[in-house]
Amino acid sequence: MADKKISSLTELTSPSSSDLLHVIDTSGTFTNKKMTVGNMVQNVPTWLAFKDAVQTVNTDGAAIDASTSITHINSTSAVLGLTIANGTTGQIKFVTMTVAGNNAVLSGANIEVPTSITFDAVGESVTLLYTNSKWVIVGVYGATVA
Repeated sequence: MADKKISSLTELTSPSSSDLLHVIDTSGTFTNKKMTVGNMVQNVPTWLAFKDAVQTVNTDGAAIDASTSITHINSTSAVLGLTIANGTTGQIKFVTMTVAGNNAVLSGANIEVPTSITFDAVGESVTLLYTNSKWVIVGVYGATVA
């Protein structure tokens, strides 16, 4: 295997926590070491960020997508009635009102009870987790949940 470039190896798309990663330790001299995927995930030595595009919704009847991590609500033009697309088990979604003018109400059968979240001021936000075929509220700031 020493004669293969890393870019030539077969990609592992569903790693297990016991799979090994190649690490170059830069403390002192550069040394090749190994680490399990589980150890890396449990001990991330820096901050984490979501780097995908941010969705902005500003139209009544719009659906919040499940393909981005963050959605901004802009309700300057009208009262917004919003829904949210189904996600993938374990997915986390952040929804924040960034421009207010009118209320925005997020509701739908795929949101665990309670099923209505109303945003009416800048900064109001909700964190959702998709599990058991529903979005579950795991955190809310300022928004009204009913």
